[in-house]
Amino acid sequence: MRTATAILVLTCFTFLRAQTPRLVSPTWVAEHSKDANLVLLQVSQNRKEYTNGHLPGARFLWWNYLSPDSPDESTSLPTRDDAARVLDDLGVTNSSRIILYGGPGIVSLVTRTYLMLEYLGVADRASILNGGLDAWKAEHRPVETGMPASVPAKGNVSLTLHPEVIVDVEYVKANLKNPSVAIVDGRAKAAYDGRPGTGQKSGHIAGAKNIPFSSLVDSLSRFRSPDSLAKLFAEAGVPSGKKIVTYCWVGQQATVSLFAAKMLGYDARLFDGSWEIWSAMDDSYPAETTPPQHPSGKRP
Repeated sequence: MRTATAILVLTCFTFLRAQTPRLVSPTWVAEHSKDANLVLLQVSQNRKEYTNGHLPGARFLWWNYLSPDSPDESTSLPTRDDAARVLDDLGVTNSSRIILYGGPGIVSLVTRTYLMLEYLGVADRASILNGGLDAWKAEHRPVETGMPASVPAKGNVSLTLHPEVIVDVEYVKANLKNPSVAIVDGRAKAAYDGRPGTGQKSGHIAGAKNIPFSSLVDSLSRFRSPDSLAKLFAEAGVPSGKKIVTYCWVGQQATVSLFAAKMLGYDARLFDGSWEIWSAMDDSYPAETTPPQHPSGKRP
């Protein structure tokens, strides 16, 4: 009988993890705030941002803990041991239900952290609070300030790396002319077109489509509706069924595009290192700029 019950509990837990939504609302968080396994993590640029205001019970996660900078590359991958120490210190266990959110205008830090949870094998029990702190405050919900009076009990989370969520510069080069793969540039249009002074090369990866990450969210950093997102991808020349590789400057902003693409059902990966790496390569890694337009709107 105990064995049958254990199997039933495990089956239910597995089903619930499989059904974990990528996005949750402030209402969902409020309704589940007392759940014993809920772990709220405010992804912040610095500690002051957290102490100035956070959701009740939320824990501080400096985004670079899971996306460390190095002398050779910005926004790189954590080691499994380093990531385990960070998550254990935050009280994350194998049964935790993780909710990530950020402060004003930093949705890309949150989606980058979500991708790192995918890389670490725990995103199947994680979600993002859509709109973050701004959306929470817009509904006049309570906010705490300062640091918590106590630290969470130490967790013990098991991590399994999934390097397939990332692709490298050689993968991108090999698939530039693959009709089943779309390269999506998540930077602002000015950078995509070829704003001067952006590296050894200007412009974008040859053949890449431009979907600025900022177009995928509203003024409160809430993701737009699935219909609106699908329209943006289609208008950029990325129809459904394509395999997508997203990139940006260093692999941060492009995670917003990646997150949106995965919500739409695309098979999507991040080119980590992004333009920082591509622009430093030789001419066999081609870049192109957008021809200027006349005031009439027509290209010369």
